[in-house]
Amino acid sequence: MWQNNGVEICRATAIQGSPRVIWNQDKVITVWQDKDGHLYPQAVGHAGQILWDQEGVTIRSNSVDMGFPEIL
Repeated sequence: MWQNNGVEICRATAIQGSPRVIWNQDKVITVWQDKDGHLYPQAVGHAGQILWDQEGVTIRSNSVDMGFPEIL
C-alpha cells in the first residue's frame, strides 16, 4: 500500500514534466523529462519503495530535444 499522499518520485526543484507510467506485476515504472530535455526513469515497488536512484537514472542527457518520452 502506498502512502496517503502518493510517492515522491523525484526531489529535484527544477521543472519536471511529460510523465509516462507503466505497470508490470511487481512495480510501476515511470519516465519523465526535465526542463533541459534530459530523460529519467524510476521504478516504484508494490509497497511504494523507490527501487532506483532517488532522483531517477539519467537515460538521455544531450542537448538535442527528442520530444516527449514514451514507455512501452
